[in-house]
Amino acid sequence: MLTHKVSVSGVILLLILRFLILKLVVVRRNLMKLMEFIVEDAIIHDLKSTEKEAVIKEMVETLKNTNKIDPNDVNDIMRALIKREELGSTGIGKGVAVPHTKHVSVKKIVGLAARSV
Repeated sequence: MLTHKVSVSGVILLLILRFLILKLVVVRRNLMKLMEFIVEDAIIHDLKSTEKEAVIKEMVETLKNTNKIDPNDVNDIMRALIKREELGSTGIGKGVAVPHTKHVSVKKIVGLAARSV
């Protein structure tokens, strides 16, 4: 009969790996797919604006034009986004930012992708 010596640290490592794999499976099932909330018609391939506030306005207007936000809420949503930016920039580097906010009129997560050339 063959016996294998397994150290306590080896057993702990295996248990941790098993736990992480199980967690990964659960997280992966629950992750929202990007295209579930990115509005395809609202993808901006060439932003015209260069200043932060103007870029946000251009993005909000695009969501309005695709009927994802109510035209009456554009100014409120703009204020909420700017207020969020004042708390701390949503820039993550290399020209990439993820401006976001919550607004009572938006019942479902909605987003867009935009880039400047």
